[in-house]
Amino acid sequence: MINLDTRLLDKLNGEELAVFCHIVNTVNNENESFITRNKLIKKTSFSREKVAKTLKSLSNKNIIRYYQKKNKKGRFSKTCIVITTNLFTNYKTI
Repeated sequence: MINLDTRLLDKLNGEELAVFCHIVNTVNNENESFITRNKLIKKTSFSREKVAKTLKSLSNKNIIRYYQKKNKKGRFSKTCIVITTNLFTNYKTI
């Protein structure tokens, strides 16, 4: 179960909210999501450019942080999206 503070809704436009909700739906106990951009494109029906722009916007608003994870061989693998806002509570972690 998750809890979104309503103040977060005031900070996000519709596109940001759609992408954020799909990210939230896939977070683990550490508030990390490994949802791919292709999956976000499919779930939201947004273009690749719109998803990229929306992720950047969420990052600029300090709602999420994203980075490339590396595998055991030191090569880049999955993109990790971490929810960083304090206006979100993941009850899996409590």
